Amino acid sequence: MLRTLWNALERLSEANPKLYTLVWAAATVLFIILSSLAVASLARLLARLFKKDRLYQQRTFGGYLFASPWIVGFLLWAVVAECRLGRGDRAMEIYDAMLPYNQNDVIEVRQAEPYSYCQFVVGRDHTAFGRARHPWLTGSSGWFYTAATRWMLGVRPGFEGLVVDPCIPAAWKEFEVTRRWRGATYHITVKNPDGVQRGVRAVMMDGRPVEGPIPPQQPGSLHQVVAVMG
Repeated sequence: MLRTLWNALERLSEANPKLYTLVWAAATVLFIILSSLAVASLARLLARLFKKDRLYQQRTFGGYLFASPWIVGFLLWAVVAECRLGRGDRAMEIYDAMLPYNQNDVIEVRQAEPYSYCQFVVGRDHTAFGRARHPWLTGSSGWFYTAATRWMLGVRPGFEGLVVDPCIPAAWKEFEVTRRWRGATYHITVKNPDGVQRGVRAVMMDGRPVEGPIPPQQPGSLHQVVAVMG
């Protein structure tokens, strides 16, 4: 049965890539909901087995894991949402708030490596409020890498080509990205002379203007891309 389902998904990915992406997104959300319910059920079962009252359960599990308001991996969607709205300053603010490097001054409370993303930060309802838990056992770092590179820096593959659509703080005047995509290498320079947060008025590749996404190029080739925001 699993093999049949997998083969059906593979055929769907070839026939309708957009629908295939939506199916996987829906499956991810369903998995998160079911795992949350499973954790809650397990907590209640253990509490009954050890004859703990409801107040003890609330004190023990409230603000912890999926009951925490700060599931680190989920905050990536807040960064992406701010980028979609064109609010680069706000996106950077959220990104910085969860960056491990920026939490070194509370390392005694955080109790996690200053270079490692964690799965969640214990919420206010728990006695261990502020502790970061499950470093190295989470996809948070990969999710935030996606938010930073594909949405803040704005270089991401699309269905028609390579998209260059950054959403950055207004104070950023220029940045550079090197991106390998479908075998070709693109050295991308983004200039922001007007200090805007989002919007690209011109893209040049190898000295020629490009309308829309950058189309796939010959594998092994090297290209210089300049995008001007405004």
